[in-house]
Amino acid sequence: MSFKPHLYYLLALFTLFSTACSNQQLSHSVDSTIQQFIDSCWLPNAVAYVEKDGKIIHCKAYGYSNIEHQQKCQTNNLFRLASQTKAITVVAFMQLYEKGLVNLNDPVEKYIPQYAGKGITIFHLLTHTSGICYDNLWEKKFDNIQALAHNSGEKISLQENVERMAQLPLAHQPGEKFTYANNTDIIGRLIEIISEENYVEYIQKHILTPLEMTNTFFYLPDSLQTRLVTLYQADTCGIKKVEETENLFAPDSYPSPSAGLCGTIEDYAHFCQMVLNNGSYITHQQPQKTIQILQPHTLQLIKQNHVGTIRSDTLGFGFAWDVFLDSKQFNKNTVRWGGMYGTDYIIDMQNQLILILYTNCRPNHSGHNHKQAFINAVYQNL
Repeated sequence: MSFKPHLYYLLALFTLFSTACSNQQLSHSVDSTIQQFIDSCWLPNAVAYVEKDGKIIHCKAYGYSNIEHQQKCQTNNLFRLASQTKAITVVAFMQLYEKGLVNLNDPVEKYIPQYAGKGITIFHLLTHTSGICYDNLWEKKFDNIQALAHNSGEKISLQENVERMAQLPLAHQPGEKFTYANNTDIIGRLIEIISEENYVEYIQKHILTPLEMTNTFFYLPDSLQTRLVTLYQADTCGIKKVEETENLFAPDSYPSPSAGLCGTIEDYAHFCQMVLNNGSYITHQQPQKTIQILQPHTLQLIKQNHVGTIRSDTLGFGFAWDVFLDSKQFNKNTVRWGGMYGTDYIIDMQNQLILILYTNCRPNHSGHNHKQAFINAVYQNL
């Protein structure tokens, strides 16, 4: 009797072959795109990560973690995450909201008396509409009150810094405008007050440990210092090393809830997987189990636009991410954020897609947008 393959069997083989070819083409496109940035001295290093439908289809390192010593960049290198810390802090805070321990319309002064009379609510902090500002015009004001506007190696507690920040004048009335700033530092302090736990310990216990983010740190152990990539800056003349005057991740440094973490790309992918999976995380260890970090309705609250069009006609903001109002950029089921040192990530719920690109190069004045080039290379080959 002759064997005739079933139509479904042939279809499955064709689908498998097509997917493999598509993934190979995508990886080749990402490789050539990122390598051009390295070869042209527009970037010192990069790690690119692409996950589709729950499967990692690309994870590769490029360039050098330290150019001077010709140390090649590895996928397990640690990068300064800067503002990618914010989403982790917000998710941690929303766990407390989910338990009914706090109301988003509560005035901040209910918990931190130093903010009395400012009219700032927790909702204003989460949406960056509080009027707190840390752009270049405000840096001198921060210095005058000995408060920190950004991540720092200085020895100051979260409580001290947040209470000092209360002395700052507001750039505008709460709710009037979108002004991106370190509102999330205050959210971190609220986590301490409401949970009665140290902020760093809370994040470790309720976010990093359950998400198996074992290579993400506020305080970097000495044994792992060599895995932290060197910080560079790029301009039209090439790449130069940035001389850092302080250790941002020393044991007694300021643990900024806005910008204080460093970590690996695969660790942050775990966080993105949780977001993509509506708040649940399937552990990578055996036996696999599902951990609920947030309920789906709470995560949806974080993802939806809360600022209307006061930020721009095309870009809104939830509690942690960009929300796209113009489908010409991304579909409306996509969120995006990054950090000041060149990192970037996209979570595309519609396409079940996670894109993460890491580098530590700031400022990058080369005139070439590595983030957009990476995104284009992926989407053009889906």
